[in-house]
Amino acid sequence: MNKVHEREQLQRQLEDVKRIIEESKAKECRLVEQIHQLNVEIETDSTLALVHDVTPQNSLYVCLNENVRTTPIMDEYDESDKLYLVFGRQYRLYRNDYTIMKVDLVVMRCQKKVDCHRSGLTMTDLKKDSGNLLRETRLDNAPKRSRLIPLYKELLCISKDKLVPGILIPFQKPCFLGGQTFADQRGFGSEYNGDFLVHQGREYGETTKFLIIGIKVS
Repeated sequence: MNKVHEREQLQRQLEDVKRIIEESKAKECRLVEQIHQLNVEIETDSTLALVHDVTPQNSLYVCLNENVRTTPIMDEYDESDKLYLVFGRQYRLYRNDYTIMKVDLVVMRCQKKVDCHRSGLTMTDLKKDSGNLLRETRLDNAPKRSRLIPLYKELLCISKDKLVPGILIPFQKPCFLGGQTFADQRGFGSEYNGDFLVHQGREYGETTKFLIIGIKVS
């Protein structure tokens, strides 16, 4: 075998190895993404299941109305040892016998990466909507860009047969909720040393992250 032919063979082998490496890298990326997605789904399912752990002892119960100040509520909850925040009698839903059941919203801190509705929902939206009767027509008549639509859909998906006093029902997917604490209203602006960022400050309007994970029937 002459050296030119030997070199060509080695070059072909090298190209084969490079191709295998590239295919392996692509497969690695796909597997990493699949594992990440499964981790998010598992965390989402386990987060939703926590609605069944809500008790009067581990929860802060409050009632919202249009005149209430929400920052003290969210600050009290965020600084407390309570696991859940429950908005009492937030909505009214029809049961199959056409009686109306009042339902509480169950909220928790958003601590891990989960798959959730991110519509920009805020505490201001909730307090303005407190106590409303929710039916399909309300969803149909809501503005297309309303931040409440994902929450409405989750509530309307709940089986009317399950609306029994005291029962806790998880959503199919959590709803992201932004709520300001007193800490969110301080520490604006970042500090720089020349072009280097020394301290990342809060932005105006920044909120703490929470999740609405289900309901309790009052």
